[in-house]
Amino acid sequence: MSTPNPLLPQGTLADNTARSRTRVVFFAIVAAHVLFIGALLLHTGCRRTPEDHATGEQPTASAIPERFAPTSPPPLPPPPPGPELAATQQVAQTSPSPAEVTPTAAPPPPPPPPPPAQPAPAFKEHKIAKGETFAALGAKYGVGWKAIAEANPGVDPTRLKPGMVIKIPEPKPKEPTANVAAQPSAGEPYTTYKVQSGDTLTKIARRFGTTPKALRSLNQLKTDRIKVGETLKVPAKPTTPAAPTETKAPGG
Repeated sequence: MSTPNPLLPQGTLADNTARSRTRVVFFAIVAAHVLFIGALLLHTGCRRTPEDHATGEQPTASAIPERFAPTSPPPLPPPPPGPELAATQQVAQTSPSPAEVTPTAAPPPPPPPPPPAQPAPAFKEHKIAKGETFAALGAKYGVGWKAIAEANPGVDPTRLKPGMVIKIPEPKPKEPTANVAAQPSAGEPYTTYKVQSGDTLTKIARRFGTTPKALRSLNQLKTDRIKVGETLKVPAKPTTPAAPTETKAPGG
């Protein structure tokens, strides 16, 4: 047991003792906190998760909480480009890419021009009067009866009715019109004859030295029926009709 210093006053000794105790208590509290925090950190780092217990894997360094992972400073933004670099980049962006040159085939030759269209033949219309035939109309307009028949394919020459309208083609060469019983013009091996009252196809054929069949073929007739006033085509060389023989009545 130490003896108090007689040179020091008693109050000063009591104060020093109180200060020493306060320091000891303070450091004891600090040491207790440090030990508690250290034990808590060790317990948190070494504790295994339920998944680790199930799989039996050991915790790795990646399991350390991110708050304890070292952090790196954020990257600094790149410095702004200088005027020369900016101009170079702008030229590189605006410069057009070289166009690809693809070989083109030679154009095909133009098609030949179409042949000129033939002009349509000119026609005139004629209204059939009573007793008219294609032969009479051909003689009237200076065209052949075949040309009139070809211009009217749907018309039967033997069934012409008054008031019917037919087409008359324009004559190629101007030919004089032939009168009834006139000699045939050049190129027409027939003449015309107007049927009189009492005529039959057989009588007319006998008069002109031909046959009824030839007259039917020449006039495109289907039967021997003819009409008074109808104009028929007959051979160009008529024969002199034979004089009718007189028969005496009995008892005359």
